[in-house]
Amino acid sequence: MSQHKDKRQIEALRAAGVGAIYVVGKNCETWMDMTKALRPGDHVMVEALALIAEPKGPAVRWPSQDMRDALEEIERRGAIVIETHTGRRSDNAEQRRAMIADAVRALGAGQRALPSDVARANGAKGGRRAKQFAPDVIEKARVVWESRKHKTYKDAAKALPKGFSMMRAFRMFGPRG
Repeated sequence: MSQHKDKRQIEALRAAGVGAIYVVGKNCETWMDMTKALRPGDHVMVEALALIAEPKGPAVRWPSQDMRDALEEIERRGAIVIETHTGRRSDNAEQRRAMIADAVRALGAGQRALPSDVARANGAKGGRRAKQFAPDVIEKARVVWESRKHKTYKDAAKALPKGFSMMRAFRMFGPRG
């Protein structure tokens, strides 16, 4: 569940009317443990198919293959996967292909993520949060950046306040003049 907090995912699944919610690492160790409880006709509801995959690590070398294995095992047991944010179902061939394509794209980018529009709809900004600086730190950075005392960009970057990069200063204050 990496970037997607358990609490927020559980709330989204409950809002979609999901009954039993399995959390990998709490209720079960892996997705395979969850599939053992499935019976023909069951529905496995996930926020996004990519979130089924285990993160890349010693046990999982290819998360996209892990996701496909999970999907195949779920379907082999007669259950259907439904994405709550899109409503797509694995028992519809066209929707199944679209679910897999989106999941492979997300996993190929090294993330177990929702599409950006869905993440934003759930209150997430997407990406790493920008550092916030106090107004006095920004002013100190401006003075350093505009100072003629520093001959090169590198010299000015070394004198910037901690955490303030040369690129951030360039974007905020423009080229040194």
